[in-house]
Amino acid sequence: AVIAALAATALLAILSYLRDAVRSGTEAREKLDCSYLGEISHERKYKTVFALLRRKKTSILITNPVTSFRFVESIRKLRRRVEQHMDGGKVLIVTSLLENEGKSTVAVNLALAMEQKGKRVLLIDCDLRKPACGMVLGQSKFTYGLNDILGGKENLSECYQNSDMYMLLAKRGEQNTGDLLISPRMNALLDWARECFDFIVLDLPPMSAASDAEGMADLADASLLVVRQNAAAAPALNNAVASLDGHKAKVLGCVLNNVYATQLSTGQSYGGY
Repeated sequence: AVIAALAATALLAILSYLRDAVRSGTEAREKLDCSYLGEISHERKYKTVFALLRRKKTSILITNPVTSFRFVESIRKLRRRVEQHMDGGKVLIVTSLLENEGKSTVAVNLALAMEQKGKRVLLIDCDLRKPACGMVLGQSKFTYGLNDILGGKENLSECYQNSDMYMLLAKRGEQNTGDLLISPRMNALLDWARECFDFIVLDLPPMSAASDAEGMADLADASLLVVRQNAAAAPALNNAVASLDGHKAKVLGCVLNNVYATQLSTGQSYGGY
């Protein structure tokens, strides 16, 4: 049984290696039709054996004292690169091609990094099907959310959350999300946000699951694609880049996420999941 398990693991590793996925910063530069903004290394969700046994995950946030220095520095580097490429824009889309690539963790921490620099920041969870920003932030209990504003059920003042930064979270389970996100109410919300904030981060659903990111790309100023190491195939990622590039928002580039330290790494990896 042990030999069979080892053989299966080796086979999976070989198939993964041969697949046309992105495994390093070098490959990201060579294979992808967009700028490469850096690497974010793998960050453990369970910091101790006791936490693992109890299945108690640690929030991967730059504000959490137990988060690694590499992760914190990685987000700060990403913040600087985003600032350099925004060209005065304020509204940034953060998305990915596939699910579970870590886009929400990147979006939340990028917003926190901007806030730490003294900017007035608003984070909006626009993934109305499977919102994750609240979970990442540990803000699971809230009465009103983005759904209520876009549905006309509540005023903005009722849904406006404020902790380390300003945020609009979302409730799970909306179906016609595309119609809500490109509605006049969303336009009005973003117009208001541009007047009140220095930087607005929109966490959008994965592009393979919904067309929401493409729809919102005409309302935002820029977009960032989160690419998990050795996950999506490069041709599919390039199709996603082309889809985003056909809209108003400027494609800033991609960030390679959840990178494990191997010989394939560029040596420039920096923090997080």
